[in-house]
Amino acid sequence: LGLAETYFAAFVLELGLGEVNAGLILTVPMLLAALAQLGTPGLVRRLGSYRGFVIFSAGFQALSLIPLAIVALVGSAPAWLVFLLVTLYWLGPVAGGPAWASWMGVMVPGRVRARFFGYRNRWLQAGVLGGILVGGLTLRLSNVFDERNAALAPDDRWFGGADTTLPAFALIFLLAGVFRAVSTRYLVLQTQPSPLPVTERGVSVRELAGRLSRSADGRLIVYLFFAQATLQMALPFWHPYVREQLQFNYLEYVALLAAAYVGRMLALPAWGRLAQAHGPKTLLWVGGLATVPLSVLWLASDTFAWLLAAQLVGGVALAAFELGSFLLQIECVRPEERTSVISKFTAVHSLGMATGSVAGGAILGAEPGARAYEVLFVVASLARVLTIPVLIAVRRAAERPPGEEAGQEAGKEAGGGVAVLPAPASPERTLAPAPGEEVVAERVLADARASEAGGRPPRHDGAPGRAAR
Repeated sequence: LGLAETYFAAFVLELGLGEVNAGLILTVPMLLAALAQLGTPGLVRRLGSYRGFVIFSAGFQALSLIPLAIVALVGSAPAWLVFLLVTLYWLGPVAGGPAWASWMGVMVPGRVRARFFGYRNRWLQAGVLGGILVGGLTLRLSNVFDERNAALAPDDRWFGGADTTLPAFALIFLLAGVFRAVSTRYLVLQTQPSPLPVTERGVSVRELAGRLSRSADGRLIVYLFFAQATLQMALPFWHPYVREQLQFNYLEYVALLAAAYVGRMLALPAWGRLAQAHGPKTLLWVGGLATVPLSVLWLASDTFAWLLAAQLVGGVALAAFELGSFLLQIECVRPEERTSVISKFTAVHSLGMATGSVAGGAILGAEPGARAYEVLFVVASLARVLTIPVLIAVRRAAERPPGEEAGQEAGKEAGGGVAVLPAPASPERTLAPAPGEEVVAERVLADARASEAGGRPPRHDGAPGRAAR
């Protein structure tokens, strides 16, 4: 995550494919991948294994980074090819997301789920931030090398004086592929109960469309479509604005990227406590209103210090919006329908993102230059004001599914410092654990504690559940 998609927009700019394509690369490929993942529930049922499908998806994503590295080494490519390769990259995690969520719902029992995901997501946060910093440092070092190389006499220059920024992107993508392959190896080491407890009910597009005006999940999906469309009208184009219009170097660019992520990390515990105390609807209200002025903040000043503060504030606001929408998805969708409905949520959200970014690209294309960015960012904020009446229509589900406390549980996780993925997210299914799984989960937690303490993880020879591996 930190080494790959974070830098797709900067990669497109470095290839000379233009500022509009730099914004669209963050949304259009994800939409194409989200449409393809609508077949995930059927493929999982045919394969008979959540684990197998997730491993295949992760391995596919690792391999998809190789052609992107080749393009970086070649130094040029048509826009359609870059969009195709990025779509293939997204196909792995987007298609595997629903299966992974269902697998984790089976693997991690409810009584240890909050603690388990607390440990997992703390490592995840550190990894993403580390990837962003490593990628930014690599690009900055390539710029410094080019500057010093250009100062040498022509006969003394390394690589004939050629620019090394695109080869630096190749290195970044290859590193991301290696790390993804390592994570795939750890997925292979995980277990899965046998036989596969697939109990979810499929929900057709027609049936879900009929709920848009009369059910909690239907009203939520309508709001999130418009919310994503208006957010992504401006957010993808922040990257070319900072790099091309403000001419910030890679070190400054990466610092601003990291600031938004740090804002999320700092805010999530407080937002989790708010959701637990007052419900996810209140949190979504806070997030929906707080995101309205985000893009206008970028216009108040073009100094690095101001934009750094704006990014921190933006991260806090987006954390509330993302967590609130995630918790409401858990609360509003019936447990037996989650795999099917969440896959359609993903497609609709991605459609909203692509729609917004295409509209933003049209504004930039109509009047290139700094003035176009000013118009775009103001229009995007005004458009988000128009989503407030849709937000009013969102109501919490009248009753929770019997025996389910998913919303409360997720709020507790967030209150413990857990990072929640941006909407569309895939909540865990609530399934009974197979024999021995609670022991496995407890031992995973013990290993994590031992690693944090600097000791060696204990051995678990003869552990129940080993045969399921």
